[in-house]
Amino acid sequence: MSYWEFTRRTITAVVVFILCNVAVIVLWNLCSFLLIVFTAWVIFIGIEVFVNWLEKLGLRRVYAIMITIFGTVIAILVGIALILPPIVTQFVDLANALPDASDEIVQEYETFYNENDNFQRFLPEFTYEDYQSLVNPSEGDDGLLDTEDGESSFDVTSLVGTAVPILGGIGSFLGDLVANFMLILFVTLYFVIDPMSYYRGIIAFTPTGMEQRAIDLLNKVRQIVMAWLGSLLVSIGAQATMVYIALGLVLNIPNALALALVAGISNIIPNIGFYLAAIPVILVTAAHDIRKLPFVIIAYIVLGETEGKFITPQVVQSRLSLPAGLVLIFQLIAAAFLGFFGLLLAVPILAICLMLIDELYVRGTLGKDHVFHVMEAHDGVLHLVDEEDDIPTAPRDVAAISESH
Repeated sequence: MSYWEFTRRTITAVVVFILCNVAVIVLWNLCSFLLIVFTAWVIFIGIEVFVNWLEKLGLRRVYAIMITIFGTVIAILVGIALILPPIVTQFVDLANALPDASDEIVQEYETFYNENDNFQRFLPEFTYEDYQSLVNPSEGDDGLLDTEDGESSFDVTSLVGTAVPILGGIGSFLGDLVANFMLILFVTLYFVIDPMSYYRGIIAFTPTGMEQRAIDLLNKVRQIVMAWLGSLLVSIGAQATMVYIALGLVLNIPNALALALVAGISNIIPNIGFYLAAIPVILVTAAHDIRKLPFVIIAYIVLGETEGKFITPQVVQSRLSLPAGLVLIFQLIAAAFLGFFGLLLAVPILAICLMLIDELYVRGTLGKDHVFHVMEAHDGVLHLVDEEDDIPTAPRDVAAISESH
């Protein structure tokens, strides 16, 4: 190899390496925007179902779009009207009743502690005087100052200095949330108005002769998104129903319908959303009857675990053929690297990635038209089973497999 040939190849390798790194950096910086666009496309797929249904009834597409969007907005407003006012009312009642309720709880605890000697070795001593010293500390404690009449007042300067960073962070978060919501709304509208132009753009960049293959993959991606949306609706409906029965019909907690809707909708955020929705449930129960709070918490946790460990995994596995353990692991990875939208869309992203790997690599590159499944017999021997006819091939035990490799 000549010196100039070596130099040319070295420069080419360095340029390719730099371009690849630049592409990775650009895609990583655009990741949040791409997730927002994907979120808008997922919403569009859900809206498109109703638009197509109205078109089948004879309506023109423009009218079908208007009716669908108008109906969606009305449904959201009705949901807010059902959820927000009663919960706000309960919060106000709780704020008004909390001082008297806390005094009563402390006094009952002190009475129980003094009347039961057997529990004194396990429970800490906490009297009503101790409670008063916490809520009315002496001068200089925690930013509180004593006034001339002996009552405590806040040090406003200290309070403002502490609150401003917190309020600034909350304001920044809400601002980003509103901006992302508006961006998703506008992108979704563009998808709904003329979706075919975007599909034509994808086909335009597809290599010649691969157009039908690209269309087949797009159809499978759309089917995955529809299956995920269907499983999400089943999960929301099941969770809302169970919470309403437990809180409204069994425990007689007020505004159980609103709390059930919040609990159901919170399943949009996998795993953690349901427990975030426990906050209004706990506050409303405390405002209504604090003695029911332990039963409500236990029932809520049992329902959450039942739905999260049995109902949703079974629905997802039946509709998307995704193992529950793999879904949980991918959700953690997506949340760590992609943030909120990664956690929100972890399930459809995982299903789409597995489908593309199967179609493009397993079936395309490796040439496997069907997949063998591994089964274990009662004697511990592993078998290969053809998914098409479920007939085991010649079995080999684990030792034989290891020796062959």
